[in-house]
Amino acid sequence: MVFLYHLCCFLGMHLPLKLLYFIAKRVADIQYLYKKEIRQGVKSNIRQVLTFQAHQNGKFLNERLLEKYVKKSFYNFARYAAEFSYLPKINKNNLRRFITIEGKQYLDQALSKGKGVISITAHLGNWELGGVATTLLGYPVNAVALPHKTSERDRIFVERREHQGVKVIPWGGGMKKLIQALKKNEIVALLGDRLIGEQGIPIEFFGRKTKLPKGPAALSLKMNCPIVPAFLIRIKEGRYLLVFEPPILPTKTGDREKDLEELARRALGVMEKYISSYLSQWLNFQPIWHEG
Repeated sequence: MVFLYHLCCFLGMHLPLKLLYFIAKRVADIQYLYKKEIRQGVKSNIRQVLTFQAHQNGKFLNERLLEKYVKKSFYNFARYAAEFSYLPKINKNNLRRFITIEGKQYLDQALSKGKGVISITAHLGNWELGGVATTLLGYPVNAVALPHKTSERDRIFVERREHQGVKVIPWGGGMKKLIQALKKNEIVALLGDRLIGEQGIPIEFFGRKTKLPKGPAALSLKMNCPIVPAFLIRIKEGRYLLVFEPPILPTKTGDREKDLEELARRALGVMEKYISSYLSQWLNFQPIWHEG
């Protein structure tokens, strides 16, 4: 399996992006047919979003549309994988050829407070490239990353990120590093659309209760620093839009649990907007909502 990761990285350095996309999508065709459990996880998540949208509009869930989104999500994950292998070829000199940037002033506005910034994003579009692009724009980015199953595979991903200047903080053991980064007025990038581990905040997400990470809101309240939602969306193959949303500032009423939920709700509201708009690019392959 590690050999395949090395092969993907090798191909990424030696093949044009269009050819990488073609190969990746043929692999996605196979994955879609034979990875039933993964397909069901994707379908479960997308079904909830489409159900929520349908209810808001007084309509019923369109099953054909659901299947279409599920298939597209496999293709978009394939594109994400191809782009990850291609990552070292994107640099300061050619960044604007690939990426259009909107809302950069909001990030500057948040950093001007001198308290650091928590940049919350989702498994949407290409979050890895979003972190790299922000670094190439000259901002210090610390990305919290979930370790992979083997140390060798983990090393491949960490080296890929750090080669572009992103500082990687392993999930679950880096609170001190996160606080230090914020005190240095740096960016801490966190994914907020899937719970890892047992801790989480019960909250409504697309009209249904679930548990999601409380880390972004809890850290924002603790350090009194702003949250800036940011997303890198694929406009077409090889072209992206990196969007920074207005800062979300923490408020303290003395009721910590209430403040935590209110802050998390505001951040998730922005996330819901982007996931709804680019649903086929939501690459969350584990069920977010569970029965019972």
